[in-house]
Amino acid sequence: MVGVPGRSKACTTCKKRRKGCDFQRPVCGQCRKGGLACEGYARPRTFVSWAPPKGGPSTVVHTADIVLSHELTRSAYEEKLLGLHWETYLPNGCDFCCSSEVRHILGGWTTAVRELLVTDALLKKSVLALCLTTVARRDGVVWMAEQGLSAYVSGLQEMAVALQVPSRARSDALLCAVKMFSLYEAIHGADRRDRDAQAKSWLTHCHGEISLIRLGGPSYYQFGRAHRLFADGRLHQISVALRTRRRSFLADPGWKILPWKWHPKTIKDTLLDILADTTELLEELDALNACSDPGDKGWRRAGLAEKCWLFDRALVAWQASSMPTLVGLGEQAVAASADFVSAEALAAAHASTLYSTACLIVYTTLAAVVKPQAVMPARTNPNTHCRDILLGVSIFFHPAVGTFRAHLATLPIAVVLAVVNIAGPRVMEEERGRLMGILARPEAAGIERLLHSMQV
Repeated sequence: MVGVPGRSKACTTCKKRRKGCDFQRPVCGQCRKGGLACEGYARPRTFVSWAPPKGGPSTVVHTADIVLSHELTRSAYEEKLLGLHWETYLPNGCDFCCSSEVRHILGGWTTAVRELLVTDALLKKSVLALCLTTVARRDGVVWMAEQGLSAYVSGLQEMAVALQVPSRARSDALLCAVKMFSLYEAIHGADRRDRDAQAKSWLTHCHGEISLIRLGGPSYYQFGRAHRLFADGRLHQISVALRTRRRSFLADPGWKILPWKWHPKTIKDTLLDILADTTELLEELDALNACSDPGDKGWRRAGLAEKCWLFDRALVAWQASSMPTLVGLGEQAVAASADFVSAEALAAAHASTLYSTACLIVYTTLAAVVKPQAVMPARTNPNTHCRDILLGVSIFFHPAVGTFRAHLATLPIAVVLAVVNIAGPRVMEEERGRLMGILARPEAAGIERLLHSMQV
């Protein structure tokens, strides 16, 4: 048996990163300054067992006799788990093989995560935590669920250290890690003992992500990977603002203009601009309901109604300009089978349900401020948009969509559920029945738990 240690005396972390190590113990200064977990100075040994063949003097090393080091074994194990994660998360178990237009509608942030986790240990740990827990719940493996929770807790501790380093806090990898921790809570954070715990933890991660985004300012997101992460992450941040009924910072002109200085806006980008602006409607409606002065209340009511009609015009214009694209995507879509769903069909449904979600927010607000006897256009009927959403989201619960459905379906379903609950019993019974049918599906269990925790 021959033990062959590596020649470098650097700590394992610096060696992986190909950085100069100052050899401080027990934690090297380079790792401490970078907010990284120092993996120490122990060296794994690769053992090769061999014996000369009986037939001659030549030496043959049999591959079956090679025993992998612990580090190599762990690396292979992690790669297998990461592969399982993308198989269970992405539609059809693989990266989007589609046009750039479809990719921009569905979101390309997963590509950025896969690129960055190769060199960022914290991001890799956040993805592994999600993967371990997802696979454990799918297959009923208790020890794997415990490993997933352990990786999640350990990752949060490392995150707290990394946030103390300004250069690290501004990195794309850290932003992706926060996004993955948020996704972990959204999918797996349910606590039977405390219904509110999941929503609180999810919102905490979301607010942390917002803080990191705002740290860079809108001009930071004009180029490359940073632009893609920002553009794809806006829906998530808008969902938080709608949940808290507070105007989103994404409604500020700078955040709607500067990141697209060098990029044309897609139909989803323009729709999210409208959706970001609708967050102020809910805040103003709450202020109107809390107002006790009759004169002030009348002024607020008239102003809010005027804003709703402005949004109505914006939505009508978006539908007129985007409908040819959505129809084209529908025509390109390949018919779904038991184990396949078309990316084009998902993109068309995603854009359509977001449009109906924006309509539902605007028109339910409008209905709350106009006079009961007012004659309203047919397009402002909330029931119509509820039905359109419930019809559109059905494709997201196809088995081949994977846990990616949480990104596509959660906001539209949450808005429909809120509208149905506000309407009260014996009202919108058809919509309520369809909604309960969707939430009763096994594929919707994670979304149902999160909405239950939010008390929607």
